[in-house]
Amino acid sequence: MINAASWMQLYLLCNNLLVENITVSNISNINNDGIDIDGCKSVILRNCVIDSEDDGICFKGSAGGLLQNVLVKNCQSYSSTNALKIGTDTQGSFKNILVYNCTLSGPKTDRTLLYQKLHLHYHPFDVIGGISWESTDGGSLSNILVSKCTINKALSPLFIGIGDRFRLIPGQKKPPVGSIQRIVFDQISGENNGPNGSWFSGFKDKPITDVVLTNVNLGVKAYTGNKVPNPRHEIGTRYPDPGGNPVPAYGLWGRHITNLTLSNCNWKLTGTDLRPMIQIEAT
Repeated sequence: MINAASWMQLYLLCNNLLVENITVSNISNINNDGIDIDGCKSVILRNCVIDSEDDGICFKGSAGGLLQNVLVKNCQSYSSTNALKIGTDTQGSFKNILVYNCTLSGPKTDRTLLYQKLHLHYHPFDVIGGISWESTDGGSLSNILVSKCTINKALSPLFIGIGDRFRLIPGQKKPPVGSIQRIVFDQISGENNGPNGSWFSGFKDKPITDVVLTNVNLGVKAYTGNKVPNPRHEIGTRYPDPGGNPVPAYGLWGRHITNLTLSNCNWKLTGTDLRPMIQIEAT
C-alpha cells in the first residue's frame, strides 16, 4: 500500500479484525498515517511493515466506543511523528492491549526533500515519539502491556500524557478528564534515542496511576544546552505531543503520577548531560 493522499487506512467500529503481512509506504504528504484503528474489538495486527510520514500504528477513539482486546505482534513501524500511538482522538476508551516483539523507529529513508517541498522543519531521521499513550478528550486507557520491543531514533522514546482538550463528538456533553492506569513497559531496548527524554505527565487531581517499567535499556543522546531545561507545563488544552524542548531528565521525567515502579531500568547516555537520569516530581 503506497502513498495515500492522507491516512493510508482506517478501520472503524470493526469486530474480529485481522490485519497481517502488509507493507505500507505512506510518505508523500503530511498527515500520512500508516494504519488507524478506531473503536474496534478483538483486533490482531501482525507481521506488518509500516513506513509513514505521520503516525505509524495509531489507535483512536473518535467513534466514542471502547477499543479493546488488541494484539500487535512482530510489526515494524517507522515514522517521523509517532511510531506507536493512542490518540490524539480519545473520546472513547482503550482497554486490554498487548504489543509484543515490535520495532519502533524513525524513518527508514531520508525525507529532507519532502520536508523542503512542504516547507516543514522536522528532523529527517528521528521520530518524535517512539510510544505515545495519550488521553485528552475524556477517554480512559487501562491494561496496556508493551513487551520485548525495540525503540530507535526517537526524540522521546516513551510518552504518557493526560490533557483536557475535549474535542467532542457533535452533541456530546463535556466529559470529566480522562484517566491512564495499569501501564507496563517490559524488556524495552534501543539505540540513538533522545535527547528530549521520556516523560509522563498527568494532572494534580487526575494523576497517571500504576505504571511499571521493567528491564528497560535505552541508548540516548546528551542534551548540549548549558543549563537544565525547565519542566514542561501540563498538557492542558494543547495538542498532546511529546515533541518540543527536552525535559529535565535525560532518561525519564514525570509529574502527577502515582504508583510508578522502575525495575532494572537504564538509559545509556552518549555524551555529557547536566540532567539527572530520572526525575519524578511530587504530585
